[in-house]
This record gives sequence, structure tokens and C-alpha cells, in this order.
Amino acid sequence: MRLLLLLGLLGLFACQDTTLRDVDEPPQVLFVRPVDSASFNPLEPVEICLQADDDDPLEELRLTLESSVDGNLASSTEDFSPCQGGNLGLEVMLSPEDATLAVVVVDGRDQVAEDSVTLTSLENTAPTCAVTSPEDGAIYQSGELVPFTADVDDTEQDPSELLVTWESDLDGELWSGSPDSEGEISFSVDASELSGGVHDLSLAVTDPRGLTDLCVTTLEIDACPDWDGDGFTTCDGDCDDEDDTVYPEAQEEADGKDNDCDGEIDEYTDLVDDDGDGFSEYEGDCDDTDATVNPEATEVWYDGTDTDCDEESDYDADGDGHDHADHGGDDCDDSDSTVNPSATEVWYDGTDSDCDGAGDYDADADSHDSEDHGGDDCDDADADVNPSETEYWYDGTDGDCDGASDYDADSDGHDSDGHGGDDCDDSDSAVNPGETEVWYDGTDGDCDGASDYDADGDSYLSDDYGGSDCDDGEASVNPAATDTWYDGVDSDCDGASDYDKDGDGYDSDNYGGDDCKDNYASINPGVTETWYDGTDSDCDGASDYDADGDGDDAEDHGGDDCDDSDSSVSSASTEIFDGQDNDCDDYCDEGMLSVGDLVITEIMKDPSAVSDSAGEWFEVENVSGTDIRICEGWTVYDDDSDSFEIIDEVDIYAGDVAIFARNDDSSTNGGVSVDYEYATGMQLANGADELVLYFDDPDAGGFEMDRVDYLNGSGWPDTAGSSLSLDPDYTDETDNDDYSNWCHGSSTFGSGDGGTPGAVNDEC
Repeated sequence: MRLLLLLGLLGLFACQDTTLRDVDEPPQVLFVRPVDSASFNPLEPVEICLQADDDDPLEELRLTLESSVDGNLASSTEDFSPCQGGNLGLEVMLSPEDATLAVVVVDGRDQVAEDSVTLTSLENTAPTCAVTSPEDGAIYQSGELVPFTADVDDTEQDPSELLVTWESDLDGELWSGSPDSEGEISFSVDASELSGGVHDLSLAVTDPRGLTDLCVTTLEIDACPDWDGDGFTTCDGDCDDEDDTVYPEAQEEADGKDNDCDGEIDEYTDLVDDDGDGFSEYEGDCDDTDATVNPEATEVWYDGTDTDCDEESDYDADGDGHDHADHGGDDCDDSDSTVNPSATEVWYDGTDSDCDGAGDYDADADSHDSEDHGGDDCDDADADVNPSETEYWYDGTDGDCDGASDYDADSDGHDSDGHGGDDCDDSDSAVNPGETEVWYDGTDGDCDGASDYDADGDSYLSDDYGGSDCDDGEASVNPAATDTWYDGVDSDCDGASDYDKDGDGYDSDNYGGDDCKDNYASINPGVTETWYDGTDSDCDGASDYDADGDGDDAEDHGGDDCDDSDSSVSSASTEIFDGQDNDCDDYCDEGMLSVGDLVITEIMKDPSAVSDSAGEWFEVENVSGTDIRICEGWTVYDDDSDSFEIIDEVDIYAGDVAIFARNDDSSTNGGVSVDYEYATGMQLANGADELVLYFDDPDAGGFEMDRVDYLNGSGWPDTAGSSLSLDPDYTDETDNDDYSNWCHGSSTFGSGDGGTPGAVNDEC
């Protein structure tokens, strides 16, 4: 009895001892993306993002993901990777049909969780085509180039993804491939490569989902053209379609052609050799009745017959146009074509070339034979020049044939410079180019034409005699000379320093001066530096791309200084919390910002004065006490698929606010002054939604700067036309999580909605 009682007590105690039980909650799973009733493009992967929770580790859960159309999509959590807003993500391709996706998760105790979404496949429209060439009914002849051009388009994808085939009912496929990115197709075919006759052409364009459009046109190829226009084609027997005198039934002519296309050339014409001497009349036989007369016969002179058919006189053996004097002509030598009454006499050759019978050695007929042929006439072309004549000076003629110059009256061996010589005074034998010049006596003794006061001959008079030549013993030194810089000589006589080439008053730094560019007067130590022109204008040796002198060139000029007006900003600077990008890495205040430095303080999710797409906005306040610049790495999103990246800088000063809105036009957004327009990237739900401000800090790691999950339970204010307004006494990242610190925006702004965009919020 005691044993039974003891056992009963032990049983009672065991039932009351909760430490003996292990409670395991069932798993949970939820589709984060895609949302129910969403649409998808079958040509692009669909992003799957799930959130699964259980007491068991994620990798120990059994998971299947199936499609009502495509079947099993995934069979294990190992097929997934983390995703934004969830912990199981992957991408899948779905068939182009509406489908239901279902996920099942089973934990170690076979407890099951399920979720599903229904997706709609985007409608696919057929592509379009338009043939631009050849035009319908066009006719091309063999040998011509036929252009094929067309335009295709598709509303769902780039034209280059389409497949195009161009076919002929006579010749099959002519071209196949894809158009360019503008949807254009262009190629050409020689008409001789196409079958003759009428072609029914078809252009088929097919999109990646199999829909096709078909364009048709007709083309006629004339395989038998009449190129020479003589009325006969090659198909009609025209044996030369490039010559309009050649065709069947044409009149045969003596032209070396088969004019009538019968296979014989020049039949029944003057090409027949009647006398059998090998030459026809067509071939030049001038007497086809006499075999001794033809173009190759040897001429028998003076017999009255043109034996060789050259049509020349039979009494002109030398062919000079003059018959022999013995046969009624006037040619005194019919064996030499250069001797006849029309010839010009060639003097002194011993021949009477013009047949006039005169002497051949006295051409001017002055009774003095030419001195070149045994006579004493120095000019046998002029009857007034011979040893019997009187000399006349400077007429250019040795009139008396004594051999002396007619231009040297003073007989000093130099002709007068007034008559082509070089004697500047032909009346004074002591003045001529052979004399030595005596300088500065006022006489040009050597007749060189130079001034007697220009001893170096540089055309500049000595400055000792009223000139400007500072060294009349050196021709390279004068006012017109180009100065040879830095040689210590004032070559151009300008009196300036020979070490200041650009004339800016500073000598070259290569010769004891401090001018770093002595070729440019605009560059010297006295010039004010012009930044970023690539020139060290003031010769201080510093970089022309480092205006703030911090040792870092401006990033606009090959460096990496993002603010070359501030020496505290450069790639070598240390980032400080000042609202600037101090170290030029495109991030502002990275490693300095903390959660809650920026707080979401007002949300207009459901305006009444204007539409949601025009009037949604939210307000962010800087509560950090230091100016903050939003630059690289900031994103705004909710837990669904809405998000936008802040791509332009937004400055929010300490204690101030910034307004982010879908529309920055105050004339259409309800009267709000906007600091940043995010357009279509984000839509604020009128029901429960999330608004997250995220900073991808490269130093501290990405973090949520602030999050508001509004209308996620009862108690939140929810009135169309009024903003959700955070009480100004509760502006930190924790206070704005409590719905009791939010109220309706009671002040009226702009077009009549309630709220305080850009101003202090209403008290709740």
C-alpha cells in the first residue's frame, strides 16, 4: 500500500515538473518578393525572396519551392542565399503562363509552414516589319544591284534580339540574321544571281517568344535585257548587246564586224580582192584591176602611175611637195626632201637649200664672207656690221669687227653698268669692280653699290656716321638682325639685355635670372598665377593644378583633390564629422555618423489636394548637432520592393530638415518646397508600410539610420489629406517608433492639406 502511494506521489510530481517538457514552435515562412498578383516577364529571371523562421537552424529545415506550371524550382535551403528583406533568395526562369508559386518548410519535428503567391505572365505582342526596298512590283535587269532594306520593331525587347528571314519563292532563303539595334536590315544582291521572272518575296520577323510578323512584296528580274537598245536581246540572238549596229537581220557593213550575227564578217562588201594581189579595195588597193598596184608594191618614179597607192605625186620622189625640175617642177634636187623652193636656206652648209642659186657664205650680202668660213665679217646676219664700218659706243654692236667690248668706253676691262656691265663709272678707269674700296671717303671705288659708310655690308650705316649699326665691322650685328639670345652680343642693336628673350624685364633662370619661361613675356615672377591652365605663370615651381596648396592636384585636372579651394580637403586628409567629403572618397562623414543622427519626422502618404503620385513626401530632421551631407551610399526603401538611391548631394544643417518627394514641382505637388525628388522609385502605401533610411558606410559598415513602421498596429493617426507628424518633443530614432508620439498634421499648407513640410511640426 505504501509502495503504491509513493509511486502515485512520484507520478504527480512528474506531471507538475515543466522542466521535463521541450516546447518547439512550428516554423514560419513568408514570400517577401514577389508579392501576390504581381506580373513577370518570362524572358527575365524572377527574384524570389523568402523569410523563414524556426527554432531549428535555417540549414536544417526542409524546403520545397514549386510552380503550378514549371513544377519543382528548389528542394533545399542550400539552393538559396540571403536577400534584401529576407533570408532565402534566388532567381528562377518561369514559363510564359500565369502560375502559382508555393513554398513548404518542414522542421525537425515535421511541423509544416506554407505560403503561396499567384503571378501573371506579361502579355507578349507580335513584332512588326516594313519593307522599304525593293518596292512592290520593282523590275531589275541582270547585272544591276538589287537593294534589300527593311525596318523591324518589337515593344518587348531590343530589335537586335529578333530573328529575321528573307526568302524568295524562286530562289529560297536570301538572308537570315538579326537587325541592328535600330531595327534596320540592309543588304544587296546582284540581279544576275537571282532567277529570271517574278519573285514573291517574304520577310518573316520572329521574337524570342515565338510570335511572328510577315511582310510580302514582289520583284521582277529581267534576265534578257536589251542593253544597246537595238530592239534585240541576247535571248533574241543579239551576238553583241553592247553595239547597236550588231543584231540579227542587220545590214552587213565593211567594218570588221558580224553585223547580222550570221557567223560571217563583212560578206558581200568591198573587202573582196578582185585582182588577186592580196589586197581588197577596203584594204587600200587603189586599182583592184591591176595586180602590180597595191599598198605593198614598190613605187616606180616618174612613170605616171601611183604604184604603191599612197596617193602622192609620181614626180616628187623625195616627198617634199615639189615635183622634179626635169618633169615640169621647181625642185633642184628631187632626191633630198630638205632642198626645194619652200625650204629655209641653211647657210654655210655648201647647199643651195632654197634653190635660189645665190652664194652660201655671205648671208647678209654685204660683200664680206662670214669670218667662220674664211671671211672677215663678224656678224654675217647684219649688212651694217663689217670691217669697213665706224664703231658707235653702247649700241650693243661691234660695228667695226675689232673684237673690243662696245660697253667699255674707258677701256678698264669692265663694261658700263648702264649696259649690262659692272663698271659704275665708265668714264674713270680707276673706278671699277677690280679696285679696292677705301671706306668712308664718299666714293664707291669697287662699284659694289653698297654705301661707303657700311663697311660690313649689312645695309646699315655705321652709327659713327649718322647710321644705326652699333658694330659696322660685323655684318651679323645690325638693327634688322635676329638676336641670338644668351650669347652676350646685342645682335639687333636694340640695347636690351641679351638674357631677357621675352622682354618682360626678367632674365632667364638659366643665365643668373629668375624667369622660368624666357620665351613667354606672360610668364615671370611678377605675374599673378592663373590656375589650371597647365602653366607655372609666376615661376614659383608649384603645381598649376593645386590651387589650395595641399599637395594634391584637383580631380578635374588629373589629381584626386575633390575640393581644390580648401587645403583641408584632399585624398590624404582624415575624415571628420563636418558634413564634407574630407578624404575625397565620395562618402561624407563615413565612420562618424551614428544611428539616429537623421530622424524621419513627418510622412505625407495620402494627400487629398493632389494625387498620391504628385503629392507624396516625407521629412528628415538632422538631430546630430553637426551639419550632415548626404552624398554617396544612401538608400531609402521599404520591406517590399520599393526603393531609391540618393544620387545627388543633399545638405541637412544641424537642427534643420530636408523634404524628399515624388515630385519637386510646387505648382503641382500641393505647394511643397522639395530638397530631393525621387520620382517613381518609391510609393508610400496608404495602409501599413515601412520607411527606412539606410547608409552604406564603407568604414563602419552599412546600417539603418532610421526606420518608421507606420500603421503597423492600432493607434496610428490615419486621415487622408493630413501628414503623419512626429511630436517635436520626441525626435529620436526610438521615439518615432512609438505610434503615441505621432499625430495628424493640423496646420494647413500649400493647396490645403494638413502638415508642416520644412517647418517645426505641430505639437501632438
